[in-house]
Amino acid sequence: MKVIVGLGNPGLRYEITRHNAGFLLLDFLRWWWDFPDFSPYDARTHGSEGVIDHEKILLLKPQTYMNLSGQSIAPILRYYRLDPVSHCLVVCDDASMALGKLRYRASGSAWGHNGLKSLIAELGSDRFSRLKIGIGENPNIPLESWVLGKFDERELQTLENSFESARGKIREWIWKWAIA
Repeated sequence: MKVIVGLGNPGLRYEITRHNAGFLLLDFLRWWWDFPDFSPYDARTHGSEGVIDHEKILLLKPQTYMNLSGQSIAPILRYYRLDPVSHCLVVCDDASMALGKLRYRASGSAWGHNGLKSLIAELGSDRFSRLKIGIGENPNIPLESWVLGKFDERELQTLENSFESARGKIREWIWKWAIA
């Protein structure tokens, strides 16, 4: 089984905000792969699961808010005895990259991202794959206000266009670890 975690904040208030780029990509994947709608997976997580290339895939959206994401995900990985290195891919926003740009990393620091900080703290390691989605930045707006701001229509279109490439990168990740 492979777990793909999208980081974001639950609730309508945050639905199309920049910080929810991870949730938005998981919504795209769920639709593209024709997985069931997201529903409560446990008390702190919503999930959807299906099979891609003979591999069970679990899409997870923490419901503990961004800064406590690790409290939702670490217990699930421990329960299934999944090695985060080969079984978990975290998808999150990155304000230091241009809108729609993608960057894959097999491990690394949180670089100031509170959702990643929480995961690293709860897992006790930074050794898990991550796919960062660029959301750009605006030097005239404080970072917290920027990431919690909503995408406009043009930005959403750019983001959605990058999701096709993200889907390909995620398939590569699935295959890399399926044959390892």
